[in-house]
Amino acid sequence: MDINNIPLEISIFVFFLTACTLIIAQRGQVSVIALLIQYLTAGYVFIRLGTPYVAIAKIFVGVFICLLFSLSARQIDWRHRLKRLHVTPQEIIKQRTNLHTLIATRHTFLFMTAFLLGIAAVSLAESYPILSLPPQISIAFYWLILAGFLILSFSQEPLKAGQGLLTVITGFELWYLAFIRSQPTMLWLIIAPSLFLPAVYLLRQKIMGKYLATIVCMGTALLAFNLPYPQITRLMGHVLIFDTLVAYIVALLFIGMACLFVVALHFSDDTLFYPIGLTILIILTIAIILRHLGVTILLFEFAIILAVFIVQGNRPNSARAALRFLVMMTLAVPFLLLANWQINQYQIIVKDSTFFLQLQFLIGCGFGIMFAVFPFHGWLSGISFEAKPYIAVFIFITFPTITFIIFFQLLEQHSWIINLIYDQEIIFTVGLATIIFAGVMTSSQRSLNSLMGYATLFNIGSNVMLLSLLSLSTLRVILFSIFVQQIALLLIALAGTYIEFIAKGNSFEQVHGLGKILPVPTIGLMVGGLTLAGVPFTAGFVSRQILLQSFMDMDVRWGAIILLGGLGVAIGYLRGGYMLVDTKHTTDILPVMSHDKPAINLLIFILIAITCGIGLFPQSVLQWFERLTQSLQIPVF
Repeated sequence: MDINNIPLEISIFVFFLTACTLIIAQRGQVSVIALLIQYLTAGYVFIRLGTPYVAIAKIFVGVFICLLFSLSARQIDWRHRLKRLHVTPQEIIKQRTNLHTLIATRHTFLFMTAFLLGIAAVSLAESYPILSLPPQISIAFYWLILAGFLILSFSQEPLKAGQGLLTVITGFELWYLAFIRSQPTMLWLIIAPSLFLPAVYLLRQKIMGKYLATIVCMGTALLAFNLPYPQITRLMGHVLIFDTLVAYIVALLFIGMACLFVVALHFSDDTLFYPIGLTILIILTIAIILRHLGVTILLFEFAIILAVFIVQGNRPNSARAALRFLVMMTLAVPFLLLANWQINQYQIIVKDSTFFLQLQFLIGCGFGIMFAVFPFHGWLSGISFEAKPYIAVFIFITFPTITFIIFFQLLEQHSWIINLIYDQEIIFTVGLATIIFAGVMTSSQRSLNSLMGYATLFNIGSNVMLLSLLSLSTLRVILFSIFVQQIALLLIALAGTYIEFIAKGNSFEQVHGLGKILPVPTIGLMVGGLTLAGVPFTAGFVSRQILLQSFMDMDVRWGAIILLGGLGVAIGYLRGGYMLVDTKHTTDILPVMSHDKPAINLLIFILIAITCGIGLFPQSVLQWFERLTQSLQIPVF
């Protein structure tokens, strides 16, 4: 049977019955069934009105919420039964008599009130209809709002009050539907994961919620790949642009988050990582779609504050790293907000050399801190040492990547900035200093996590050096390097978390000799580290080779320094690999077969195949990034 042939009036009747049931019913299970039917009816309405994505999300969220309500209702019923065991039969008869009289009076009052609210809903729908929606939906909107507030007003139990609040939210969603239908499809990148976010939070301690978070991330990544672009719209006075670069970055970040959720599912009980990580990605998606530097930086700061909670997690010893991350990244906010103010004043104030020097200083300091270049790298090394590996990788993938995209969007939106403030020598010097420092520090580390932090810093320095050239070829290499860095860091997160979980630590002494009982994670860790170092036959070698060629032509000394920096990263990981495979050491840890975590081993094999495949056959991937670079409207040197 075609559901489009079912008249919308039936949905209004179902909304009326379910809301009346929620108002009158006393048993928790009956209320849960009524709430579930209400969610299914709302899903039907969304499908009829041409928004199937909202319908699917609404039904999934409704099923999960009703499942939680059902479990809570059963616990409440059992508590009432236990209380009655301590009551005499005479008291039970007296309570039943009083209860029946009270219920009869209460039901009569609530039924009459609901009837009057139904009349009020029809009157309001006729007087103040919702534009662009059928009149039946206007009636449903007002009815659900009024009925939900009635339940909230007369409910003494939290369970019942929660059902009333959800009824009000369903009514508001019907009103919001009129807004959604008139907006471009790019807003689904924000709306779709946001609809699932409450269910992820409520189910964060259940295995179902963790799987749901992973599925939502993969679904959002597929949505980003399939949405048409470019799309341009205005919302609340600001321009929103969804282009090829945004689609690529959003899909990349959500796929990476799905892999990290899989890691956390197997090795951690940190339940806040799922809802907070998903919230951070939603906020950063808004930040790169919204083309306003001031608002974007404020959203970026909000994401930083949320990230502090997952950096610390259940590890009190990571409070110092979380605080350092918060303080250092927050220092960049006033610089960039002042830069945004001066950019807005560009057409008004007298433009002299002082103005350009101030703007250059503000943008340079702001983005330098956000890039975590030397000497602003303290938060990066602190997080790598103190936080869990998959948490550190999430921070290293997300925030530097978004920083590069915000910088590119600034150059694209205000092309005049390049000729006025772009100092190639300063950018080159900062990148070179970062490479030297990272190479030296990586070669002398004695823990796997600290190796990851300084190896990431080396890649950031390499990308900053490429920024000093600012040509189409270097932009292509930077975007390709961001992609390769994510693959390498995900590989390190999978392998490093596995090894740390078994060894109960990540120092060389704690992991000594584990390579013989964890061969797959050991290989994955080495491949990921050597990819960050740019060793031949890995994906990192492609971008490092182009970097070397670019600066060898300018001065052989610069190429030698870059090569030595990469060698330092490689030495650090070779030292770690030697400690892992050293058979002379007898570890105190019981042997653990590598196939105990088949999902993690499979992901490690897939990522190893990807990085080695790109390293051997890079042309097809580079061609795709070349097309991506050509879509950027950035003036180049």
